[in-house]
Amino acid sequence: MSINLYSKLPLLFFVVVLSTFSAKATDYKDIAPILIANCTSCHHTGSIGFPLTLYSEVVPMGMAIKNAIQTNHMPPWPADPTYKHYVKERVLSVADKALLTDWIDNGMTAGDTTLAPPLPVYAATQLYGTPDLILDLPKFVSTAIADDHYYCMNIPSGLLQDRYIRAFEFVPGNAPIIHHAVITIDTTGLAVDDFSGGCFNQQGQVGIGDYAPGMGPTVLPGVAPTKFGFRLKAGSKLSIQIHVPEGTNGLKDSSQLRLYFYPVGEPNVRNVF
Repeated sequence: MSINLYSKLPLLFFVVVLSTFSAKATDYKDIAPILIANCTSCHHTGSIGFPLTLYSEVVPMGMAIKNAIQTNHMPPWPADPTYKHYVKERVLSVADKALLTDWIDNGMTAGDTTLAPPLPVYAATQLYGTPDLILDLPKFVSTAIADDHYYCMNIPSGLLQDRYIRAFEFVPGNAPIIHHAVITIDTTGLAVDDFSGGCFNQQGQVGIGDYAPGMGPTVLPGVAPTKFGFRLKAGSKLSIQIHVPEGTNGLKDSSQLRLYFYPVGEPNVRNVF
């Protein structure tokens, strides 16, 4: 039996065309969830760096984004995920990298941008409830012109008895100029303020953590056997080193540290060093 190949061509053409149009096109609505999950907590208006919250903001940064994700420079996560996983790690999956890269290479199609998911609300503070202690840091003016500067400041806790810190939140007064802050406790009373721009060493003896854009507050596990706390001795100071980038000369900051304590006499709190 002979088969007329030409009689089959219209059907073949129809199948090819149907397959082409049924393939899901990638546009901004498909990319926005990746950016929200991994980028916009730092890259939004009022925070450090350039915003990536709108299609019009993402497009000019397309090649920079591609380079950053291919070199694992962004999202910033130095730990090796093939060795060990950590709480709140921020690592792009292979599939997300491929989707972002393909979208950028193929012209960053907009599609219907109104179909993108809504952005989270990036509030200045994230911990609920009234802090047990609010410390206002000294106001300062950046002197960083051509290089980065580091400032150290010490704020008396005013405590008359020892307390255990269960959570804290550093709230930048001028977020775009705060690269990071390192928070320690000075139990000696010898730490002094240093606004020279060259305070490269933390002055406190007990480190409790740090702040960087997008990382959020520090909350320790509070249920035994992992009921952890940082011991803040009576009369001690909170010693804070702040790093501001070059080019911020003349810009002002007045940040705040909010502390949440365990109740006085709380049993079985394990001191964290």
